[in-house]
Amino acid sequence: MACCFFLFFFMAINFADKGILGLAATPIMRDLRLTHTQLGAVGLGFFSFFSISSVVFGLFIRKLSTKWTLLGMVVAWSLCQCLVLVWTSSTGLLVSRVLLGLADGGAYPVALYAAYKWFQDDRRALPTSVIAIGGAVGSGLLAPVLAFLITQLSWRETFGILSAAGLFWCGAWMIFGLEGPGKEVGSSKPQPGAQKIPVYLLLTSRTVLGAQLSGFCAYWLLTLAVLWLPAYLSERFGFSLHAVANIVVLLTLCQITVAPAICGLSQHLVRNGVSTRYARGFVAGLSVMAAGSMTILFPRLSGALFPIGCLLAAFSVGAVILVLGQVIVAQVAPPSQRGLVMGVTNAVMTFAGPLASLSMGFIADRQWGGMRGFDAGFTLVGAMVLVGGFLGILLMNPALDRHRLGPST
Repeated sequence: MACCFFLFFFMAINFADKGILGLAATPIMRDLRLTHTQLGAVGLGFFSFFSISSVVFGLFIRKLSTKWTLLGMVVAWSLCQCLVLVWTSSTGLLVSRVLLGLADGGAYPVALYAAYKWFQDDRRALPTSVIAIGGAVGSGLLAPVLAFLITQLSWRETFGILSAAGLFWCGAWMIFGLEGPGKEVGSSKPQPGAQKIPVYLLLTSRTVLGAQLSGFCAYWLLTLAVLWLPAYLSERFGFSLHAVANIVVLLTLCQITVAPAICGLSQHLVRNGVSTRYARGFVAGLSVMAAGSMTILFPRLSGALFPIGCLLAAFSVGAVILVLGQVIVAQVAPPSQRGLVMGVTNAVMTFAGPLASLSMGFIADRQWGGMRGFDAGFTLVGAMVLVGGFLGILLMNPALDRHRLGPST
């Protein structure tokens, strides 16, 4: 469907805009004379406002045209990227990232909300994974292209090229983009006297809390892939920027293979009568636990091949919760409140971003417990992700929460 095609590229542009900071981390730190901690503070500025923006978009999404909202977001991203061309100091970089975070926070929930107007509940896992893959393509498959541009031109000019790509998407979207039906597929008409469920009951339901907790831990790990993985591979293994870009491509190939396969399995189980607690909650939670276990393991492996292979697997299975977590939340929330709950869920998950960004930069500047800084940081994150996945398995039970919250869900 044309909608999913455009939303795929929408997310690709979104993640390319975010991922360039990680690929260009070394030349940025060199040119602007920044430490790891200071670059982490730049990432903190982006991810902090990213989370706030997610809530704002969630509050107003039902009142906005998804077609024009998506268009406005990409225009805003493009302008933010252009800012570093005219404001060339570290302050300009920080302001650019903060503004990008404000414009960027609602990207994923808005894209999913637009797609969910076309697909019933039992058919949402695969479209959601396709949209999520767009993010992997933007941060991964485009990495060699961005690396080439960074080395042949400069990181600032590469920002400008991404801005132009975003404006090209806007032109195509204006011509071919479609607004979905006014109501989500499968949603029923409001019944006389029907009332909305209090938002606090939705947000404190065990399923929503479980998805948010697991997603928060997984997003902490995935933030490291966006911002710190290139620097880690360069400093830990001595790889060149082009070699790092190729490894990021492998990461993307793993993600676009593993995550959709697991989500497809989940959808197959649901459509064959398996409870969503097991088909979605257990599958998502176990994936997060696997990511945490491998993150703890890979700093302890010798050589380069096995650690990198383990690392790629961790980032691949960790992304599953970002797909199934939103599908589970959408199952619990009634259609009239789905945008808000999905936006808040995205905000909670992505709030891990600023914490991960700054904390890893701080640890990387130090030797913690006799371990290399990055290795120590990944070990601590792996333990947190492992626990988060386990708690998610215990909490996520969509059918139970739908029954408890009432038939309006």
